[in-house]
Amino acid sequence: MAMKHQRVFIDHRSRRVRGHWVRLGLVCAVSAAGGCRFAGWAADAALGDADESVEAVYKGLAGKRVAVLVAAPQATLYRHPQAPLKIGRCVSGHLAENVDGITLSDPAQLNTFHLRNPHWPAIPPSRLMQRLGVERMVVIDLAEYATHEPGNAHVLQGIVVGRVGVSAAEADHPDVQVFSQVVSARYPAGSPIGVVGGDEQTIELGMLDMFARRTAGLFHDHRRARPR
Repeated sequence: MAMKHQRVFIDHRSRRVRGHWVRLGLVCAVSAAGGCRFAGWAADAALGDADESVEAVYKGLAGKRVAVLVAAPQATLYRHPQAPLKIGRCVSGHLAENVDGITLSDPAQLNTFHLRNPHWPAIPPSRLMQRLGVERMVVIDLAEYATHEPGNAHVLQGIVVGRVGVSAAEADHPDVQVFSQVVSARYPAGSPIGVVGGDEQTIELGMLDMFARRTAGLFHDHRRARPR
């Protein structure tokens, strides 16, 4: 079916669903913290007691209607078919919790859009934003998504790497991204090696929450713990 004949139903009722978005943002951290003892230990080992102020790199999402879309290679989708939906949910949750006045598209509906339009990354951003009814589009282009060390099914280590880009509908050239930066997260944090005999779900939730926090942190002022 041609793009112009399709309909995408997006929920922009930010005030009514804000609590729902906040819960989505928190679920990654809460689930990860309760899944296994080594999760909290790894985070504590990587971070110090003091924290520091970090300014937003891009502040253009505040007060805007925003869609978070996630693109992944076929190899990633084969191993982790739910990766785009999981990242979309976690990132959207953290954005809703921290960016003033933002209105976010429903990640589940956007994931349906992904599945029905597998070639959506080739569509010009200006057309996508018009179709989705948004003023900003955050596209996370995954380069890596894994829960095990490469070639070792017995050693757990979560890693997510993706380029985060923003398109703005009112820009002079809306098909050119106004912001782009690579974000990566490795879990357990600060550990050069993986974990043997751990829980894969805990590893995945930990890396998702870390990646989502770092991604959302690009768009709002915040404080973070200093590495030891």
